[in-house]
Order: sequence, then C-alpha cells, then structure tokens
Amino acid sequence: MAATCLLRLHLRSGAGRRATMAATPSHRSRLIATSMGCHQRYSTTVSATIATGPSAVLPVLDISPYMEEASAGQHAREQTARALDSACRDPGFFYLVGHGVPNSDIENLHVLAKRFFALPQERKEEIALSHCPQSGRGYQRLGENVTQGRKDWHEAIDFYAERTEKEVDLRVFLEPPASLAMDGMEQLRPFVLGRNQWPDEPQGFQAVAETHFRRMADVGGALMRAMADAFGLPG
Repeated sequence: MAATCLLRLHLRSGAGRRATMAATPSHRSRLIATSMGCHQRYSTTVSATIATGPSAVLPVLDISPYMEEASAGQHAREQTARALDSACRDPGFFYLVGHGVPNSDIENLHVLAKRFFALPQERKEEIALSHCPQSGRGYQRLGENVTQGRKDWHEAIDFYAERTEKEVDLRVFLEPPASLAMDGMEQLRPFVLGRNQWPDEPQGFQAVAETHFRRMADVGGALMRAMADAFGLPG
C-alpha cells in the first residue's frame, strides 16, 4: 500500500478571499495553484500585489505535456518541468492551463452549489458536519468555520475524495516529517477514511462532484510528475 493525497472540494456561499487579486472574467477556465492548494478562477490576466515587492503578472504554465504523456515528447515535458520549477521558486503562484478540465464541469458545480445553499436551513442541516466532525465532511453553517481563531462568515460544504485502507497506508504518518505517535495516527483514521455526506438536493450533485474529483486527481498526478522531473527524481 502507498500513501495518497486526499482531494478536497470546499464550496462556500460567501466570496471572501485571503489575498488581494484583480481579475477580468472570461469563458476560459484556469486553475490558480499555490503552495497551499488549487482553486478555480475565471480570468484572462491577474495582477497580484506582493507584500515585499511591486505588482507582478502571474506566470501561465501549460501542463498538457504531462496530461498527454503518450503523445508529448520528452523535450516538451522538460520545458514544462523547468517552467514549473521557476514559477514555484520565484512568484510562488501560477496559472495552470492545458489541464483538460472542461469549463462546463466547473460551471455546473458552481450552479449546483448555489442551489444547495439556497435550500431551507433544515434541509442543509441534514448533512451537517456536526453529525460526524471527525470526518471533516459535511455542511457548516454561517460562522461555524474558524480560521486562525476567527469565525469565517460564510456557509460551506466539504467533500473529500473517498479512500479505503487498501489505498492509504496510515503508517507513513509515523515517519518523518509527520512523526506522529500511534494514537495521533489513529485520530487521523476517521478523517482519512471518512465517507462523504451527499445531499438529496440538488439532483446530480454527487455525480458532478465525483467526476470533478477524478479529473482533478489526474491534474494533481500530472503536477506531481512534473515536480519530480523538476527535482531530478527518478520516474
């Protein structure tokens, strides 16, 4: 068995952001990636103000050579790996294109999320996170999320890619860099192996979300292979 990352789908009703960015909407979807995660954005150009420097345009990285490895040449993958290395070392943020995630998938997910948040409160509470807080999955009411000791004033619903014990070896958390004690590893079990709470409404939510998980897992795998090549690690 091997350790695996969990994909998180965090949908929220508010539009709060933790970084100041200006974006021009368009019909072309890009993924903005940082060291903290991957989020969807719709834009043509984005300017980000860095606290220690002037305004800069984020680099755009084409990941298609790693999404279509059978048809892409070694030279194209090397170029992508070098571009990824540069983007991670310098600005630390980059736009990802060539990922193959249809814009319609993202739009459908947004539509379904809006429909869910528009439901009566008692319907949303049917899949409340409080039913199984150890799993980290479910609906959170206004102010229930807390970030750095402060309440987040938005509703949210969290899903994670579901894994089985055959897919995840929790013993890796006993080793560096995590170096957890055995009881700490056991505390992770209900989260890592938890099951999602899916709403009955809106219809089709689960199918759309799980399709999105599969596609984003492919994108994550491509990024990991590109990063491994950038570090010169064996394939």
